Amino acid sequence: MRIIIADDEYLVRMTLVSMIQEMPHPFEICGQAESGEELLDLLPDCRPDIVLLDLRMPEMGGLEAMRIGKDQSPMTHWIILTGFSDFDSARESVKLGASDYLLKPSSAKELEQALLRVAKMVQEQRNLLQKQFESNLNAAFSGWIDPALARKDTFMDRAHYTGVSFAIDIGMEERAESFHQQFFSQLRLEMEADVSESFYPALFMLPNGEMAFIGAWLPEREEEGSRVLRRLLRKLEADVQARSGKQAAVTLFSTGVCLSLQELRLELNECSRAAPLRVTKGIGRHWSKEQLVGQHPEWLMELGQLWLDLSEAYKAHHYLAYMKTVDRLRQHFITEGLHSLPQPVAQPIEEYACVALNRRISLQGDEWVRTLYEIGESVLQHHASKDSGSRMIEQVISYLEQHYACEITLAELARDFRVTPNYLSTLFHQTTGTTFVKYVTRLRMMQAKQLLADQALQVQQVAEKVGYYSTRHFTKCFFEFEGCSPSEYKKKRKLQDLH
Repeated sequence: MRIIIADDEYLVRMTLVSMIQEMPHPFEICGQAESGEELLDLLPDCRPDIVLLDLRMPEMGGLEAMRIGKDQSPMTHWIILTGFSDFDSARESVKLGASDYLLKPSSAKELEQALLRVAKMVQEQRNLLQKQFESNLNAAFSGWIDPALARKDTFMDRAHYTGVSFAIDIGMEERAESFHQQFFSQLRLEMEADVSESFYPALFMLPNGEMAFIGAWLPEREEEGSRVLRRLLRKLEADVQARSGKQAAVTLFSTGVCLSLQELRLELNECSRAAPLRVTKGIGRHWSKEQLVGQHPEWLMELGQLWLDLSEAYKAHHYLAYMKTVDRLRQHFITEGLHSLPQPVAQPIEEYACVALNRRISLQGDEWVRTLYEIGESVLQHHASKDSGSRMIEQVISYLEQHYACEITLAELARDFRVTPNYLSTLFHQTTGTTFVKYVTRLRMMQAKQLLADQALQVQQVAEKVGYYSTRHFTKCFFEFEGCSPSEYKKKRKLQDLH
């Protein structure tokens, strides 16, 4: 808590300074004034949390100084120092918004109690404003309020920002929720302890589902705001190091200093797009945007994303998606000519696999591919075999919804699940009430209707996007599904949009 002492008597000021310095509390005396004019000169730069103000000072009195000072520093709380004969003035100071008053002379205990009472008010006010700031920031990112309305918030419009997003990798899904809760609860406690007039933190979920920590400060408080941010980042890095190990890892991605909300949003999006690089660069670390964005070849990003996809399928016990991703990983190595990975790339991937798949994997040679397939057979097929046939169909449907535009055959899926095509066909029909072919066709037609609403896309382009390379065949299927041709449907949608 930053404190200014304003009293025209030197001995009184020195006595107050001595008593405050001996208190076991984080009180900092940031200035002293012997007149109302000196106090007003100190306020803009000092921005105190508390002013100890003598009502009886020469020239400009305490009441007038307080009246003007509240406009200069609206967040400051005022404790009035008054004598028995100044009761009317003290009462007037309360009307002006004084938080407390002390009769002169006051004991060290009385002063300490008054400062603690007002310090509590200061902290409660800060916490309330911080929560309001966090709520407004969340609303702005989520699109709940118009950006123009967000700019009407003077602080949000003028503030400088730095953002940090988080990626938490954990192999045991049952531990994920408690791990998230513990990590972010601790972070919230640490950031709320650093709320001040110079620095406002926020912690909320971005529209893409990632958690983000935001630090904000006004340009004139750049030095103080940056100092608090650096301290918080050091705490975060230490916490990440302590929590990251063989079972879980937290990776940080930080933006630079952003001069507007729009710039912050863009940089956080860039951090999100670069997040797969943690697999090939190292998890459980702090990466700045400058270290990742535009610094690495595209194949490295794609490689990282494939390992993330593999981990998601593993955690979900999605056998089909897991095995297909192993196929894609193997093909990626072949396509990129990656007979062996350099150690600076291979080691981070091996560390990621140890956390995400709970298995040590060496990327030297071709043994890793066989190991991944074995994990699929021994773990994921085990879960699939324990479930009913409906679990198998759930996985088939999930795969179809993501890959409906590809050439998919029932025989291929049956082979992946180690069952006969007849068995899978019968099970699919019993579960969904329709045939495999009709289900895929319906998926494609539903997506085609959405694409046809875009007047910039031609029918042939739409056909290709949903898996048909014969426009004639696509038109025939669409007519059977919708009762009109794709061209007629486009015209109807255009007329509807005009009205």
